[in-house]
Amino acid sequence: DHRDLHLSIRRQRQMCIRDSCGTAQSPKDVTDTIAQAGLAAVRARAFITDSPKVLDNEIAAINQLLCTRCGECLKCPFDALSINENGRVVLDPLICTGCGYCTELCREGAVQIAGFTKSQLKAELEGVLEEGDVLGFVNSGISSLTCDNIGNSVLTYPSSVKLIKVPTCLIVDRDLVLHAFRHGASSVLFVEDPPDSPRAEVIYPLTVSHFEKLKEELGDSGKRIHFKKAYVPNIKGLAGTFTSLAREGEMIK
Repeated sequence: DHRDLHLSIRRQRQMCIRDSCGTAQSPKDVTDTIAQAGLAAVRARAFITDSPKVLDNEIAAINQLLCTRCGECLKCPFDALSINENGRVVLDPLICTGCGYCTELCREGAVQIAGFTKSQLKAELEGVLEEGDVLGFVNSGISSLTCDNIGNSVLTYPSSVKLIKVPTCLIVDRDLVLHAFRHGASSVLFVEDPPDSPRAEVIYPLTVSHFEKLKEELGDSGKRIHFKKAYVPNIKGLAGTFTSLAREGEMIK
């Protein structure tokens, strides 16, 4: 009810004040920080109460009209896909990790990750790319955190480096890479999580294999795609990779 919502917003405001969220934008004193935290809470309340908000669970979705029941997607490393009694491929949402490996296996494009469909990713890269840019597809886990920490550590990289978050780089296929090149990307970088968790131990070797396969399929253009494993402590190395690729892109212009 409204009382619970009011209490929730009040707690959020208190958390914002406690964490001095205003200084994330620029240096501020306590008064300005509290004022900005209050405004952020008011805006959050307005957003929440405006209309119901529904977020797609970022797991695989199957288009039964495109599915040919070939069974390739059943090679899911987490056994999240199966065939039901009606002969249809079905997904167990409690098992699916949203890694995107099944999207690589499905030649018909019947399996895509909610929130990261091919059309959505194409639209996103079209919106950010300019001629000569470096496009980085960044795993939304540790890799994304590592990228964020570059700024938090007062390090920099060129503005020509554009980053797009993905569940894992397994969903980046040949068509998407070529689309990036057609829209001005000088190079494409895969930034993937290291194999230091049970999920990543499974995903990482699949991603490396996927990248090598793409590199071979792209021929000469394969020289323009790169792979980087991102550890949180290695922010200088990642920033250096971004800078190096950006300079190469400037030379190509």
